[in-house]
Amino acid sequence: MTEYRGGRQATAERTRQRFNEKYRNNQKFREQVLNANRARRYGITDDEYAERIKRPCAVCGAFDGRRQRGYGMHVDHDHRTGTLRGTLCGGCNKGIGAFGDSSDRLLRAVWYLLRHQTGVSSDEAYESAQRLERAPARRVRIQEAS
Repeated sequence: MTEYRGGRQATAERTRQRFNEKYRNNQKFREQVLNANRARRYGITDDEYAERIKRPCAVCGAFDGRRQRGYGMHVDHDHRTGTLRGTLCGGCNKGIGAFGDSSDRLLRAVWYLLRHQTGVSSDEAYESAQRLERAPARRVRIQEAS
């Protein structure tokens, strides 16, 4: 027996299919949708976005995430408050997202890597991780590039 697919559900499905097709095939429309979403979510204009993605990655210092890691540059934001934080390459953005935006989890990962890669004691690795938390990441490299 065939399922009835009329009414609102079918109309919504056809509308969604038309939108998706237009989004895939029309670059100008895709840019308009992305710009509207950025304005709604983060409150920034197209020009502000374009200016922000020219900045280097705040974590690794890469200028063009596509060349460095296969992803584009991203305007990073705090998921709890929606506040913009900075510009990240796609790899760093995904990495931070994978740790749930938790500095504690990231520090524990650094501590884990230091402990296993360098052969230092757990206490020394933990102290190194704490020093990393207090040190500004790649500040010299980023300032030279600006």
